[in-house]
Amino acid sequence: RLVVQPAGLIAATPTPVKDGTPPDNGAGFGLKIFTGDAGLASPPCSACHAVGRAGVGPALAGVATRAATRMEGLTAAEYLRQKVLEPRAKVVEGWPAIMPSFQGQMTDDQLKALIAYLMTLE
Repeated sequence: RLVVQPAGLIAATPTPVKDGTPPDNGAGFGLKIFTGDAGLASPPCSACHAVGRAGVGPALAGVATRAATRMEGLTAAEYLRQKVLEPRAKVVEGWPAIMPSFQGQMTDDQLKALIAYLMTLE
């Protein structure tokens, strides 16, 4: 199984969590953000998305592969970042434009970790 890992996505300095310990700022920490186990105030991605089945939002199995083809000129990681920060910039056909923007609701390190996790979902 090939795991897509964009270069430079994990290089940022980790942001300490509430108890002062640095998190795993890679895909493992991104999974915690996705599921709501990271202690962020914003709703978790899993409130609307699942990996293997559609919920309120599309299923995310294969999202890294699909993201690579969504917008010309954007890498898969860049597209996913845009979807989290500006979800209405490109609405996927067949889905309502209901995803909220998470702009300002997580640090850049947290966003990079979330994207690192999403990039493992090929």
